[in-house]
Amino acid sequence: MKEFWKFAKDCKLASKSLPLAAIDVIFVRSNWKSSEGSGDIHNPERELIPGEFSESLLRISSAKYDGSARTLSQKLQTLIDMNILKFAGRADPNKWRRDFARPEIDSVFKEYYDDLWKVFYCYSDGPCRSKSAKRHTGTMVVEEFMNLCKDAKLLEGSFSSVKIYSIFANVQQDEGVSEAEIGAADSEMIFPEFLEGLAVRGCRLLE
Repeated sequence: MKEFWKFAKDCKLASKSLPLAAIDVIFVRSNWKSSEGSGDIHNPERELIPGEFSESLLRISSAKYDGSARTLSQKLQTLIDMNILKFAGRADPNKWRRDFARPEIDSVFKEYYDDLWKVFYCYSDGPCRSKSAKRHTGTMVVEEFMNLCKDAKLLEGSFSSVKIYSIFANVQQDEGVSEAEIGAADSEMIFPEFLEGLAVRGCRLLE
């Protein structure tokens, strides 16, 4: 159960409509046995097997967005996009950075470094900047990153613009960047973060 609580905390699942006590109840209700006292080793008590975990997500999404006109599947999709994909990977933000620093990945970036810098430089001087913003500051705002993804046809299938926003948030070196700050004037991506964002999107293409 402690792993489930860590998951719930990392993904910021608790809210006014879904207090911590309600999440505890959802865990208990999702953790059922195939038959009372069966002792099934594939369905241990106080642990969630994959089917029960999926059920808990459905219950959480239903409770979290209670009163919404959205269907249950839409509520689940919102939960996955806005909470799970956005926050689950940030429990250890340096782990995936270490993974992307592996020699085989680093060699790819080195091979295309100059070309990627030109792309970054081009899009970071786009029309998304405010009139008062300085030109060529070496940073990219979220709208510019989104424009690049659209032009490169990285928005395809089930990979929505919400997930691009999520990538932009997750690669921020500043752990203080909040959801509300994404898209604000001071929320900008530097070139190393841009490379990390491309690596994240590339990995998603292979999933």
